[in-house]
Amino acid sequence: MELTQDLAEKYRNSQKKLKNKDKLNLNAEFKIIGEELISDEYGDIFKLDLRKNKIELKVMNCNTRANECFVLARLCVNDREHKNPDGTKVGETHLHIYKEGFNDRFAYNPEDYGFSNFDNVPALILQFADFCKIEKKCFNIHEAVNDPKFQKNN
Repeated sequence: MELTQDLAEKYRNSQKKLKNKDKLNLNAEFKIIGEELISDEYGDIFKLDLRKNKIELKVMNCNTRANECFVLARLCVNDREHKNPDGTKVGETHLHIYKEGFNDRFAYNPEDYGFSNFDNVPALILQFADFCKIEKKCFNIHEAVNDPKFQKNN
């Protein structure tokens, strides 16, 4: 099954909340895989992944998925340069957005989509929540504010 661009954008822009709990507790290191999200419009077809690499502490990934396999958006922070299928390149920090026929293989400059403050983990998580229309009250991140282990590569 292929996801159309129109439906992918509707999925990403539908309001979502946690399905089975009130809040996700995040601290300095976290790995949340497959947390179920629910949308009043589309039901419980969404998953949330948030992780900060324990080996490479400067790498963080956030993504939302629909129907288990379609990545609607994925923010990669201080990962590695990404080469798109058309040959264009984006830097170590980039935003994958679903593109029909390519799934999440295209990445873009996250600043073009309102992301900023890349050295502040809690701020990035909340920006990603805004971008994917996930209720911010789902995240308990006060312990992670200004996490000294996460700093931007120079």
